[in-house]
Amino acid sequence: MKRRSMTGYGKAMRETPFARWLFEISSVNRKGLDITVNLPPFLIFLDPVIRQWVAKSVERGTVTVRIGCELKGVKHVEAHLKAEKKRWEKIGKSVNASPADITLPFLLMQTSAQQVPLDQEKVVYKEAKELWDKSAAAWLLMKEEEGRTLAKEVKVRVKLVQKEVKEIEQFLPQLMEHYLDKIMDRLKQFKLDPEKLKAEAILQASRSDVTEEIVRLKSHLEQMVKYLAAREISIGRTLDFLAQEMGREVSTLSAKIAMPFIHQVLRLKSEIEKIREQVQNVE
Repeated sequence: MKRRSMTGYGKAMRETPFARWLFEISSVNRKGLDITVNLPPFLIFLDPVIRQWVAKSVERGTVTVRIGCELKGVKHVEAHLKAEKKRWEKIGKSVNASPADITLPFLLMQTSAQQVPLDQEKVVYKEAKELWDKSAAAWLLMKEEEGRTLAKEVKVRVKLVQKEVKEIEQFLPQLMEHYLDKIMDRLKQFKLDPEKLKAEAILQASRSDVTEEIVRLKSHLEQMVKYLAAREISIGRTLDFLAQEMGREVSTLSAKIAMPFIHQVLRLKSEIEKIREQVQNVE
């Protein structure tokens, strides 16, 4: 399955008999979906539609859509101003205002210099949809290209972590012996009975056992590999959660593990931090 980054950009330009268009879509990472639409006032009726297009395309990220539109011709503007003049004269009459007060400067202050006639909104919608499709295709393509790079990097890091975990597993018997020797040395200072001394040493060593942490860490790594190959598009939240859990297991390891083996744990921690940095940008 194609993975997607939350970072991307797409652009489309077109000139039609009705208008000159510019569509730009950009996105960056975010835990949820945040949509910003910047468009001319006379295209405000497109705002909810564009938000729907974005929501159908992605599930996460801060997405900004910028639309530039320059309408051609002035006939529709003249018709709009004439209709507005009649409307304001009617309002003025109801409050005993003079029709002479409804001047051109007054009308221009109440309305946009460019206005889409009602009978042309379908044309605008069709042209806007075509521009959206073109710019969105470029935007999603960049997100997929970035996503492939991210997924490849995460897989490499996961393999490195799995290798480090395997090495730590091989050292576990030596680790337990190290714990026992260290605890025995300390307990001998209290001159305990040899049997009680041995039992206490085993108990203390068992509390420092990292087998459970290793098992959980291996499970999280397997889950991460599984989700990277899953059919779902939006897996970023799951990957981020798994990376957090791996970080917690390694923190416990670093608190429990003996000094002669701490360098393996530090390498683990470094690789897991790099994994989390990468998956935070996965959609």
